[in-house]
Amino acid sequence: MSKTKKILSLFLFFITIFLIVLNSNEKNASIKIHKEPYNIKPDYQINNSITFIYAKNGNLIYKFISKKIDSYTEKKYIWFSDPILISYNKSGKTNWIIKGFKAKLTNIKMLYFYDDIEFNSLKKKSFIQKISTKNAILNLNTQELSSKSQAIIIGNNLNSSGTGIQINLRTETAELIKDVKTYFKIITKNE
Repeated sequence: MSKTKKILSLFLFFITIFLIVLNSNEKNASIKIHKEPYNIKPDYQINNSITFIYAKNGNLIYKFISKKIDSYTEKKYIWFSDPILISYNKSGKTNWIIKGFKAKLTNIKMLYFYDDIEFNSLKKKSFIQKISTKNAILNLNTQELSSKSQAIIIGNNLNSSGTGIQINLRTETAELIKDVKTYFKIITKNE
């Protein structure tokens, strides 16, 4: 088998595994942040991947880009290095781009982002333009994202910060949970 066919076969296999994980029906989630021991090697590795994720009705909901993927079949999760997730709304237009240092996909359709997560709105007239936090968890079914870390929201004439945040990518809403501080820039007619 040629090298190109091997790479293509491996890539298609990964996509199949990824879609199976997304379509699993398990509902129990446990949050554990840890690194793999050095002696455990991934079952599959892929460099520089782009994956498109579709809803059951065929609409594109995510485009997922990663520099490196490590798949651990027995443990039922996948690690992504330098993940970039682009979300799409119901009409097929991009609305958010989410970047992080690492991400972990579990078999219960939860995507855990680690280390300096940044959300940027892809809409020119969005009230909220940027959100940043340390770690976050995205439920791929509901498109709800949460973080217990310090979060900062930057928007049109707005800067807000607090501890913990809830974001719904479908409704395009964000709510800081506690210790919220908000600063508005008041625009006068002369400005």
